Amino acid sequence: MKLTLPISDIITEHNYKLVPGIKAYELKYIRPFPLDLITGSFPVIWHGDLPIMFELFPSLFSAWAKSFGILCDIFSCTLGPSSSSFNKVDYYYNIIGKPFNQVDYYNIIEKPFKKDKLKKAIAKKISYMKDKYDGIIALENTNRYPFPAYDYVCDPEFISEVIIENDVKFVFDIAHALITSHNERISIYDYIERLPMERCIEVHISGNIFDSDILKDDHGVPSGIDYKVLDYVSGKVSNFFLVVEYYKDFDKLCEIYSYINRNYKYYINKEDEK
Repeated sequence: MKLTLPISDIITEHNYKLVPGIKAYELKYIRPFPLDLITGSFPVIWHGDLPIMFELFPSLFSAWAKSFGILCDIFSCTLGPSSSSFNKVDYYYNIIGKPFNQVDYYNIIEKPFKKDKLKKAIAKKISYMKDKYDGIIALENTNRYPFPAYDYVCDPEFISEVIIENDVKFVFDIAHALITSHNERISIYDYIERLPMERCIEVHISGNIFDSDILKDDHGVPSGIDYKVLDYVSGKVSNFFLVVEYYKDFDKLCEIYSYINRNYKYYINKEDEK
């Protein structure tokens, strides 16, 4: 387990070294942070904000690779949705005109792809990425909601097929998996067992909230269930980057990393010994 610090709005050149136990960094957006402070010493991950099925993903990735590819050891992004044309609103993908309890969501402009077409579209984009970037490529599980936009992309068998057939790595997001298990009414541990955890290179942890009876990824403070899942994953995956996806308060972020340092010494030290 390598503790990995996301360079968010609460991280500055003056405080980034104060977060305890950090052995890697994650970038997500272009921010006013001097990258020379973190590149060259510890591994650097770039976690793309747009999902791989976004229509303009190839051109945006090409521009990213030219500017930042040489600085980053890993590029990761979300696997999904099941359509290439959508409007980003908040946490959800949906067909226009089908509100989900009046909360914000992603709007799909066109019908979702069938399974074979979706796999081919994803494979084509991965192939393009490999032509433009020599680093490690990884795809992240998204959270399942009862919309056609989530057809296939949250199914563990589909995720495994895409990861293995395209020879890429897997990013396991605990919050997304808990949302999926809640909405699918399945055990979180059964869900994990069906995912390609042998390809897992990165784990995200953060807290969820209930909003109008809907479980949402709030990027909040991790709670007991999040750490129970982390316990389970740590026993299955021997080497991964752990990112705390909490972006609200610097002192609280330090508390979370301190807690992980104290309670996961075995897995952290086990990695340091390699």
